[in-house]
Formats: sequence, C-alpha cells, structure tokens
Amino acid sequence: MIFPKALDLDRPKRARTTFSSDQLVRLEEAFRHNHYMVGRERNELAKALGLSETQVKVWFQNRRTKFKRDQGGAGVTDDAGAGGQSDSSPPGRPRTPPELLKLSKPQQGEAAAAAAAAAAYMYSMPWYRQSPTSSTGPSFLMPGIAQQS
Repeated sequence: MIFPKALDLDRPKRARTTFSSDQLVRLEEAFRHNHYMVGRERNELAKALGLSETQVKVWFQNRRTKFKRDQGGAGVTDDAGAGGQSDSSPPGRPRTPPELLKLSKPQQGEAAAAAAAAAAYMYSMPWYRQSPTSSTGPSFLMPGIAQQS
C-alpha cells in the first residue's frame, strides 16, 4: 500500500520548535496588539525573528487556544452572584460551569454532548416551550398546569 507523503510512517518526526526568549517577547507583543497575524505582517514578523511563516502561524494558533482556555475559567468566582455567573461573561455565551472544568477533555465532550441532547429533547416538548416574558414560571414543572405565584 502506498501512503501519501503526510502519512509517511518511516519518516522521522520533526523536532519541536524551541523559541528563544527574544522571539517569545516579540511574538507575545504582537499577540497583545492583534490576536490574528496574517499576510504581510506575518511575513515581516517571521523574517525579523528568523522563523518561517508557518512557525509564526502555528504559534499564533496555539496562543489563541491558550488565551481562550485561560479566559474560559476567568470571571467565575464564589461571590459572582446568582448562578455563579460574572458580569464579565461575554454576551450570549454562558461560562463553563466550574464542575465541567475539573473533567478531562473527553469527559467534557461527553458531558457537553449529553447536555445538548437533553436540551434538544426538552425544547422538542410542547409543554416546555413558553414565552420568555411569561410570568407564570416554568410550565415544564407540571405539564398543563401553570405555577402559582
């Protein structure tokens, strides 16, 4: 069987790039200025640092991932108020519950899939759906019976 070059299993693994402290300072400085480095800017930065454009591109991808991961746990504190939500939460995007952050990545994926399936099921039920301005409370507590105030 013939494998494409990308799957060449006999080839030795490429060594991991080790950035110098000067390179890291310049990369971090560029990242603080702009989280996305493309085109001419990336080319100029790569030349100035003695790196390839691909190395700079991958460094920015990895740094954005680290930034998003670090931001995911920020703002959730014990005194953040009802539901553990902070005022710093981005609009329209709920914070990850702290219990999920303690799970491994595969467990987080399974928990997210289960939550999505449960939400899809609940929203498919006619007795669950209600107007967001309804003052009767959640109608799913007792199907067909509104909650008394």
